[in-house]
Formats: sequence, structure tokens, C-alpha cells
Amino acid sequence: MYRRCGFRYEKKLHTAGVARIAGIDEAGRGALAGPVIAAAAILPEKFRHPKLNDSKQLSPELREKIYVDLTSNTEVFWAIGVVDHIEIDRINILRATHKAMWAAIGALVAPPDHVLIDGLPVFPFPFPQTAIVDGDCCSLSIAAASVIAKVTRDRMMRDFYLSISAAARMAKNSPAVFCAATVTKFSTAISAAGAAAKSISSAAIATPSFLSRSKLGGARTLAGP
Repeated sequence: MYRRCGFRYEKKLHTAGVARIAGIDEAGRGALAGPVIAAAAILPEKFRHPKLNDSKQLSPELREKIYVDLTSNTEVFWAIGVVDHIEIDRINILRATHKAMWAAIGALVAPPDHVLIDGLPVFPFPFPQTAIVDGDCCSLSIAAASVIAKVTRDRMMRDFYLSISAAARMAKNSPAVFCAATVTKFSTAISAAGAAAKSISSAAIATPSFLSRSKLGGARTLAGP
């Protein structure tokens, strides 16, 4: 059944007196490599975007455009949480996804009063929540988080691919050298996860630093505006 992406969940909460509502979604949970990234987004009540939808239903070019529209809008508050492959292997992908969500919510400039989560409920969680299956198809707040998470991760993995390709050329077909270079490049790419978001101006980066350790070990955060 087709469901138009809109503000109906947000409007119900606003009617009940809830002021600040964040949508949250992840990218990379089903991937074979790389980090899992969660994004949280708080949209202004009168926000409109003619093309915003679930990131999986958008072309890469349109996703990029919407990403720039969202992250450059000073009325849109957003943040990401990144959990790397080492932590995923250590605690499993489900816990890593929840950890990234915690990190993203914790990195928001202003804490939400309620969170709309794509999929199933997350327990424990620091804020009241509503879990919506296929929420990125029907909630604009979740759709915004979906686009931010997806584009951030895609940029990161493209940078990683380019780094690995360069390492392979330098290795000159030496497996041992290539393996060492790959590990080094991958660790560097994950450590500098936020650098993939090249379109974000310095004014849009939350203090104190571009990428900072959150209170959750193994997670990193990036936020704006």
C-alpha cells in the first residue's frame, strides 16, 4: 500500500503538546563492510520539500541534492553517530546500530522531546519514542534522517574505495603490503568519517570539534547547524 511521506505522526505529537520531534534512521546495517551510521533530524514545523522521501527510493543524484538542502538549512537540526567495523564485530550489528542511534541523538544541539524511529523500538533509549515500520516512507523527519545517514555513509565508502585503489597501486601486487595498506587506509577513513561530508561549511559544525568521541566508546558524532 502506498503511503505518502508527510508530517502526520509529527502533527499528532504536536497536537499532544510535544514540541521538538526528532526522526532517526540508519545506513549500513545490512552492508558487508564499513561502519553503521545513524542520523537524527529535527525539522521545523512548517518544513516542506517536494522531493524528500525514503533515501532508498531516491536516485543518488537526488539524494545528494536533498542532503545539501537539509544540512545547509539553518532551521534543520541534525547529527550523525558512527560506529566502526571493529565495534560492530565486537558487540554485533544490532547493538552497534542502537549505539549509533544513541550517539546521533546525543550529538543534537538541542535534545528532542520525542523520537520517531524507523523500524522496531530501541530499548533502552533516553527519550520517549514511537517506532514506525517503514517510517522513512511516511515520516518526513525519519526520511530526512535516512537521507543524511545514507549520503554520509556513501561518501565515506567512496573515499575508502579511492584510498584502497591508491593503496593497491602503490603495493605493486604485493599481498602483504596491500593488506597492511588496506588496514591503515580503512582505519584512517573511519576515524575521519565526518570528512566525507564535504559540503558542510565550518559554520554548520557543532563545537567542540568536527569529529569528537562521544561518551559511548567506539562511537563518533557529527552535528549541525
